[in-house]
Amino acid sequence: MAAKVFISFAQTDDRKRALLCRVLLSKPAFTPVVVTARRSPGKALAEKVTEGIKEAEHFVVILTRDSISNQWVNQEIGYAVAVGRTPLALADRALIPDLKGFVHSQQDLPFHFAADGTRRSESLSFRRACDQLRSHLIDTSAIRWFQSRITPQLVPAGGKYTTTVEFKGTVRHGFFDNRVEHLDSDFRQWNPDPETFKRKPGLRSSVTPGILDGNVDVRREYSHWTKGWPKGAYKVYVRLYSHLQPGEKGRQMVTENEHDLVVD
Repeated sequence: MAAKVFISFAQTDDRKRALLCRVLLSKPAFTPVVVTARRSPGKALAEKVTEGIKEAEHFVVILTRDSISNQWVNQEIGYAVAVGRTPLALADRALIPDLKGFVHSQQDLPFHFAADGTRRSESLSFRRACDQLRSHLIDTSAIRWFQSRITPQLVPAGGKYTTTVEFKGTVRHGFFDNRVEHLDSDFRQWNPDPETFKRKPGLRSSVTPGILDGNVDVRREYSHWTKGWPKGAYKVYVRLYSHLQPGEKGRQMVTENEHDLVVD
């Protein structure tokens, strides 16, 4: 059965919605979920919207100058996050620096398009972003196994913790990393696996591809020190990323597992 993709959009962007649907329906096909009838202003999301988001495996939002301030689009994004869906944005690249909220400028947003040219050039740019998004959805459907663990879960201040991760499936230019978040402050760390993500001189990390490519069956262990970290409880998100095009800003999280860590 084809995976379902809920599409959140403003009515003024219906042309883009229709183009995205055509791309998703090409083989191997996905099933677009589109709800056009929302309730009156001030009312809760329509039941069919919430049901559609919960039943869909993926949530895609088309972000344009009209949709970023649209009440329904923002409610749908919030609800998707609340039920565990990661919003995948097809974004007007001119808007990315100012994005805030559940979809914001600090995230990797590789599926973007140019909306500052002619209608034809914008359509071509949007089609390219749709094709990249569809390729990413195919990649996420190709995960056969993704498991991880953190040891130890209680680490003395300045001590070391180790991540063990196993992955079987297909990925493009992929790598592992840990997103570390301190629960009592704004402290954040990005800890990549040094074997699957290798920085190259003169190349920014945002455009650096990983070494996992094609059909992969891999087990990795990597460690990081907690020197300088504030004491307390942490969430560690062990992630698998893909990279659409080496040398371009285009990485996208494929999947993640959440772990608890305490530094004491």
